[in-house]
Amino acid sequence: MATGRQIWREYLEITGWVDGYLAGDAFRKLVLVDQQRYTRAVEHLGLARSSNGGATIGPYAVPAAIGVTGAIALAAPSSRQ
Repeated sequence: MATGRQIWREYLEITGWVDGYLAGDAFRKLVLVDQQRYTRAVEHLGLARSSNGGATIGPYAVPAAIGVTGAIALAAPSSRQ
């Protein structure tokens, strides 16, 4: 019987993912850097601007976008046979 670790490694291999778990300060830094990057991208695209010229994107914009995209994907008819 496969252990949890073996199952996880198999899943990583199947999906092509990399095991990059982060916790604590390292995870916080990643989130802050990503938020800054997304904010600059939104500003550059002119999709969200506040009265002072900065983007109005908040900390939940990316997770919300992922959730909406996932809901749409689940609701769409599957083309898989």
